[in-house]
Amino acid sequence: MEQQLFTLDQYNKRHYNWPVVFEEQKKSGLSIMKFCDLHHIAYSGFYSNRNKLKAGGKQDINKNSESKPHFMPVAITSKKQPPAVSFKLDGHEISCTPEVLNLIMEALLCY
Repeated sequence: MEQQLFTLDQYNKRHYNWPVVFEEQKKSGLSIMKFCDLHHIAYSGFYSNRNKLKAGGKQDINKNSESKPHFMPVAITSKKQPPAVSFKLDGHEISCTPEVLNLIMEALLCY
């Protein structure tokens, strides 16, 4: 009988029981890719958590990594310089540096 691979939180987000996932994958006889596809598991999550477990298991691989903030503080310094390129397009004024304009043009010309 297959053990429960994950639990759902109040927002229906899956929280995997990684040791059980690894055990069930081995018992299934399926490749990791097929097993992950069958159970809707991201390959990167499978490999990342397997590597954490192999690294000694000292990290709690079932701990929700999303509890850490995803944002980093950023200091904004104000060095106002007028943009080098400014034009109007369909009633909108667009201002940017030549470097940014070059990137936009390259992206547009590639498609």
